[in-house]
Amino acid sequence: MLPTGWLLLTAAILRRVTTMAVLPPPTFGALLKQLRKRAGMTQRDLAAALGYSDSLISSLEKGQR
Repeated sequence: MLPTGWLLLTAAILRRVTTMAVLPPPTFGALLKQLRKRAGMTQRDLAAALGYSDSLISSLEKGQR
């Protein structure tokens, strides 16, 4: 018989793998938005830092470009 801790770990891994298989990978836009927000920046801040327009950043985050 396996120890209880081993069974709990196995169940946790199976849940994680199942969840990963069901969820689609993040899009570039979603990743860009997540990283921008994590950096505490607005779309305008990021656009200025990169030398792009804030409308381009918005379009990228929405997956329109």
